[in-house]
Amino acid sequence: MDWINDFENEFNIHAQSDEFKLIIGIRPYKQKLGNKKLAVDLRNTILQNTLYNGFDKVAFLVRDWIKIQSSLEMMFNLLSGSSFKSLKILAWLRGNKITPIEFAKYLLNAHNLMLVNKKDSKGNCISSKITTLVRKINSRNQKINILFAGKYFLDELVENNGIKNDLGWVYHPSSNNLNNFSKIYNNIWYNFNQNEVKNTSKAKTVKLNKFMIFK
Repeated sequence: MDWINDFENEFNIHAQSDEFKLIIGIRPYKQKLGNKKLAVDLRNTILQNTLYNGFDKVAFLVRDWIKIQSSLEMMFNLLSGSSFKSLKILAWLRGNKITPIEFAKYLLNAHNLMLVNKKDSKGNCISSKITTLVRKINSRNQKINILFAGKYFLDELVENNGIKNDLGWVYHPSSNNLNNFSKIYNNIWYNFNQNEVKNTSKAKTVKLNKFMIFK
């Protein structure tokens, strides 16, 4: 992927591959733009031979960057720690024709970050796959920072093989939550207020700045 050096130089990004970072959404996009589905299908792609194996979609990213969904923009706000920089990064990726699949592989390889959903494209809960994923990563003696984008929790992710993970949940970055919880939405996805991260488990509460890999 020859574009990576240009990308990192453009935005002064330094690869981080220490603690693993996992962001869990709710379900893939259902919408289409014309005849193109927005959801990014990872089946039969280069991601099949990675930790994404067994999942059918990459969460939050949009096919060919054809539409800036609220969830996509807010996720990039978090990754960059800036609502201004996030749009510049999205424009760069689209302008340089970097596919979401390539970008997801870069996030995984260079930053130990994955984007998955709680449900698959058929609406089936796949929490067992997420649990298996977490156990696999923990078996490598690697701690995981787990952020649930949505009001739910998987308590079985707290600890595996003696490795204690940090967990927390925030309101999902969908436009529905912008309408219904405007102040909280702003605090999370624009101001990155740590006080808005909720934790109902015995684990340590995950820090939002752990996910700011482009800051």
